[in-house]
Amino acid sequence: MTGNSVPSKVDLVLFSKQGRQIRASMPVADMPRLTGLLADASGTAELDLQFGLDSGRRAVVHGSIRATVMVTCQRCLEPMALALEPQINVAMVGREDEADSLPEELDPLLCPSGEVVVGEFVQDELILALPVIPRHENDVSCVPLTGDSPGGDGVAPEEVKDNPFAVLSTLRERGGDQGSNQES
Repeated sequence: MTGNSVPSKVDLVLFSKQGRQIRASMPVADMPRLTGLLADASGTAELDLQFGLDSGRRAVVHGSIRATVMVTCQRCLEPMALALEPQINVAMVGREDEADSLPEELDPLLCPSGEVVVGEFVQDELILALPVIPRHENDVSCVPLTGDSPGGDGVAPEEVKDNPFAVLSTLRERGGDQGSNQES
């Protein structure tokens, strides 16, 4: 199945037995859980998924998903384009305990009904491909946000000199004069 349309649901066993393929595009804006983690909902995910059976006669999916998404750099807090390309190597399992018997190169795809919602599957794979802390790599224009930068708290690090616990040391130096007032 090549073209521009993505089926909403796929019977993994049927698609795998028939050796079908999905090559299609899917708007990032149609993935609400993913867009909630992004700077904006622009972009398109390109799917290239091949269905088949492995040597153990399990329904498997191999391929890739490619998307460029806009995230917020956590160093400079500016938007940045991030290319995602998760490699897909999954086998359908009906129960969680079946995942233990899969070869190491296959990830389990829990499908008790044998069907998978393609949009949810693609969205999950792209979310898993996101870095925990996105930031510009090797970009000299990416400067960490400081206190006196726009959006900072207005206090430059060198201006913070007072120790909030300094008052405790002055009380200790007085020798407990304050404590004698409590006895009366």
